Amino acid sequence: MKNLFTFDFFQRIGKTFMVIISLLPAAGLLLGIGTTLQSPYLIEYFPFLDNSVWQTISSLMKGAGGAIFGNLGVLFAVGIAGSWTGGKSPAALSALVGYLIMHTVIGITTGVNMDNISEAGHTLELGIPTLQVGVFGGIVMGFVAAALYNKYHNFRMPEMLSFFGGARFVPIITAVYSVGIGLILSFIWPMVQEWIYALGAALSGENTPPFYMFIYGIVERGLVPFGLHHIFYIPIRFSEVGGVYTTLAGQMVSGDTAMYMSQLADKQIDSAVEITAGRFMAGKFPFVMIGLPATALAMYHMAKPKNKKAVAGLLLTAAGTAILTGITEPLEFTFLFVAPLLYVFHTFMAGLSFMIMYVLDVNIGYAGGSGIIDFILFGILPGVGEPWWYVLMVGFAMAAVYYFVFRWAIKKWNLITPGRGTEGTNRLYTKADMNKDKENKNVNDINQKAYEVLGALGGHENINNLDACITRLRVGVHHKGNVDKEKLQILGASGVLEVGNGVQAIFGPTSDILKNEILTIIDQGISLNRKEPLKKQKEVTDEEGNLTTMVAVIAPLTGKTVSLEEVPDEVFSQKMMGDGIAIVPDKGKVVSPVEGELTHVFPTKHAIIIRSVDGIEILIHMGLDTVNLEGKGFEIKASVGGTVKQGDLLAEMDLTFIEKQGYNVITPIIVMNTDKFSVDQPLLWGHVKTGEEQIFTVKSI
Repeated sequence: MKNLFTFDFFQRIGKTFMVIISLLPAAGLLLGIGTTLQSPYLIEYFPFLDNSVWQTISSLMKGAGGAIFGNLGVLFAVGIAGSWTGGKSPAALSALVGYLIMHTVIGITTGVNMDNISEAGHTLELGIPTLQVGVFGGIVMGFVAAALYNKYHNFRMPEMLSFFGGARFVPIITAVYSVGIGLILSFIWPMVQEWIYALGAALSGENTPPFYMFIYGIVERGLVPFGLHHIFYIPIRFSEVGGVYTTLAGQMVSGDTAMYMSQLADKQIDSAVEITAGRFMAGKFPFVMIGLPATALAMYHMAKPKNKKAVAGLLLTAAGTAILTGITEPLEFTFLFVAPLLYVFHTFMAGLSFMIMYVLDVNIGYAGGSGIIDFILFGILPGVGEPWWYVLMVGFAMAAVYYFVFRWAIKKWNLITPGRGTEGTNRLYTKADMNKDKENKNVNDINQKAYEVLGALGGHENINNLDACITRLRVGVHHKGNVDKEKLQILGASGVLEVGNGVQAIFGPTSDILKNEILTIIDQGISLNRKEPLKKQKEVTDEEGNLTTMVAVIAPLTGKTVSLEEVPDEVFSQKMMGDGIAIVPDKGKVVSPVEGELTHVFPTKHAIIIRSVDGIEILIHMGLDTVNLEGKGFEIKASVGGTVKQGDLLAEMDLTFIEKQGYNVITPIIVMNTDKFSVDQPLLWGHVKTGEEQIFTVKSI
């Protein structure tokens, strides 16, 4: 519970929502293009679109896009469960099972059926008559399924029921919980629904105060640096909080996004349909598509003459990204770090943009982002009578304000924006700096870059959670002091933020690819540029100039290395015995990780202690709770008191036998006398081979 409702917790929620939001651009494009092709306005100019082939194609596209927007609840459930558990399919399946059962229980308990399905607040969810719970039901079920997976995926059933243990148990327990959730929602949701409808009416009604839109714009943009803006806008754009609309087909949709898409489609059928949704999206077009890119021009004009050529292409790319796609972080983070007050001004302009668009009654939505692509597709081509030209008028007026304010501020306070600093301080174009460290290696190789980024984050041991959204790596770390921010910026991050117990590195649209490459390096043990293991001690000079001994510890087993925090035993995960690493072995041979003496073998043979020639005491604990096997499954191959060299065979484990008895074979390798020695950052994570690869170093204190 101590990790709930922390900044990191909400940051993870925001990233989880992005899994589903990332579907919407494709769905929106299908729906938008399909709707546009059926527009009487467009057909008037292009009569060939009125033939059966084009109309069939457009209907297919509309149907495909509508299928996504019409089933957001189940998509949130499955997407959240999968994302929150790191892509575990049993969790996603459990969420789907729970979602179906939950709605079935709600429908039966509240008496919703096909006879009264048309009443307000009733709907069909995947063919199930139920209450209009919307995405809230999916969000709840997704997080419940994820929590149950994290708790029960290793659950052990009695021997005769062992088939239903582990991950197979998760859908079963989720089904039980979903019955309870369905019963609870049956009683409380009708009341909650009334409150939500009232809030939705206040926000999306005809008499909504313009100041509300001003505040919405400020808060939405102000949360971007922290990655929490998704949490803020999702209830408005995808639930009843943003309003409700009943389509011409009689289906009730909720949220500003789904309402806008539905009204746009209905407008092509009946010209009398009024576009009222989109107010929570239209405000982004002027400042994102036109206003903010003007800051790039201001920064270019204020760059030193000798640097203008270097920064021109990069600023143009950042501005072009905002103009075309609506992705603004590359520009925003450029000035956020050097002049936070300019970002405050930026949030004010965002609020102003939303308020002005609302006052001018401009309702234009978007699928993926508020760039020119969506503006043309949803604002101009449908021909539904929205005054899209106001976007251009307001946008260019804002561009002038942005340009002159930024130019004045840069000159007034001598801000170190791109092109104004000394060499190495222009953070948007520092890949060249990496050549000093690369030695002819290709910096554009994403694997190489991922390896370097992992090192700059402090290595795998320093990471407790790694994720990414559209423009940034979101990293939960154990020690923020181990993160090399300057190195991350040299590697291409336009900025690095400390948020809660983690950091965010803004690498732009390649962030998700970078995350996957880093996870591959961790999972598979890929070690680009890895040096030969340091197999013998050496003396090095510490920061105070004192000589200290450093000893390499090689892998005593073949298998996958994991951090001690991941060991399901508090004695080891909380480092009560000492510091080190753990290995999940796939072979049973155990060798000496250092040169020294085998000082102790436990009577049950499940644990041994080696003392290195430097006095480092290393415990190899073969499996968890394996003391209960009373020596069965273990065979000691060396003598107590005998001298051992690195790589000498110490013991053998019968992994098949041990696992068959129900014990975890994960093996902690612990430096016990941490009052004299400290464990340095491991050099290799992933799969290691016995006696061949260095897993960490130990140095004297």
